[in-house]
Amino acid sequence: SMTMRMMLLSIPPMHGGMIGRRIETIDWPRPVRPGDTLTTHSEILHLRTTSNAARGIMRLKTDTLNQHGEAVMKMEALIFVPRRTA
Repeated sequence: SMTMRMMLLSIPPMHGGMIGRRIETIDWPRPVRPGDTLTTHSEILHLRTTSNAARGIMRLKTDTLNQHGEAVMKMEALIFVPRRTA
């Protein structure tokens, strides 16, 4: 979807990419209409390690707004991300 593409483009590029683990919450408080201009804002809420030394988990909050600054989608997701080597 366009919102997913916008979300991925708003996150700084990560060497090795990332993999979605789980969508914790998702809400569509308003409809999107033809001709709307959408903006996506993503914020990293938390990073944590896993038992796998090659990756960690990022909690990501993403808000998609229309041209009036009104939220049309709100989402929190857990995403596997590569870890830096020590």
